[in-house]
Amino acid sequence: MKFVSRSRFSSLKWGVILKRIVPISLIIFSVVFFYLALQDQFSIVKRYLFKPPQGQELGWISEKSNNVLRRSFGTPSYFGINQDDGVFNLDYIFSGEASFVTVNLSERSSVKILDKSLVIFRNEGGKTVIDLRDGKMELDVDPKDPIKIKTQKERLDVLGEEQTQIKVSTKNGLSFLEGGASGGKISHNGQTHDLSEAAYSIDEEGKGTSTADLASSEKSGELEPDQSQARLPGGVSEMKDIPKDLKRRNIPVPYPPNQIVLFHKKGIELLVYPRKTCKGECKIKLFYNEKLIKTAGFKNGEEPFISLKANKELSGVFTWSYIDFSGQKSGSFEVRKFNSDELKKAMKNSKQIEIVN
Repeated sequence: MKFVSRSRFSSLKWGVILKRIVPISLIIFSVVFFYLALQDQFSIVKRYLFKPPQGQELGWISEKSNNVLRRSFGTPSYFGINQDDGVFNLDYIFSGEASFVTVNLSERSSVKILDKSLVIFRNEGGKTVIDLRDGKMELDVDPKDPIKIKTQKERLDVLGEEQTQIKVSTKNGLSFLEGGASGGKISHNGQTHDLSEAAYSIDEEGKGTSTADLASSEKSGELEPDQSQARLPGGVSEMKDIPKDLKRRNIPVPYPPNQIVLFHKKGIELLVYPRKTCKGECKIKLFYNEKLIKTAGFKNGEEPFISLKANKELSGVFTWSYIDFSGQKSGSFEVRKFNSDELKKAMKNSKQIEIVN
């Protein structure tokens, strides 16, 4: 019979234990490591271990300010981006508040992504597609470079023989394009538009309209009469600002609600507020008892409204029309002196009612 010394038996025992513990420990460590990485606890792990192979380089960062992030294809999170970093196919670039970034696409072509904007860079058939998902960007493009703009699912070719500047913005389903210092030409749905002569917009359905079309409609008499025919009725004066009591509220759009009846005893302050922001050039026309009383025009980004103050005798029907690149909308409301007969009439006709004073 062979005897094994106590010390040798102990070493054999520990050897067996270690052979079992080490693989289990490695498995546990690996699971925890990968879990933390996926839970965004170890950004350095995600940056280097999970970084996918980069696609074709489409440009590089030439300038950046403040909070600019990039999400590469195949990664779940955004990471910071630095000057001189490359921009690759299917990169998402996001600029935070009070931030911007300039991406050079070649020595003569660049795109500046302004604050609170999201842009995707793609290569499609040898052309660089700059897909503006939200916000604003400014392009400075050499037409020799094969570059397309995508906005609201619509693709536009950049045309021309000279250096081209184009400003693009998109928000709430409407995109707006205008020429920069040297203007620029684009092609949309087979039609060429010169942005140095007229701005261009695209609505939610992909329909494009230019300011030239808008001006042509006015000249042909498709819109309401000219502003020179507008006259305020007696007892009504124009206000330069939104009435204070309405400004304190979150004003619904459009305001007043369509077909509402506003009752008053002491006079009334009126606000016609078709939308919160004017996209491109826009115009409001206001009618009182079918007569044009006010026309107001606004520039891109301005708040379109008409504000009036009337005496206690005002009673009648108001209708308004609003027109911009996306088309035309209209509404109507009534203003009545408060008395029981008018109130009963409105209730009988199932009208929405607001007693102002």
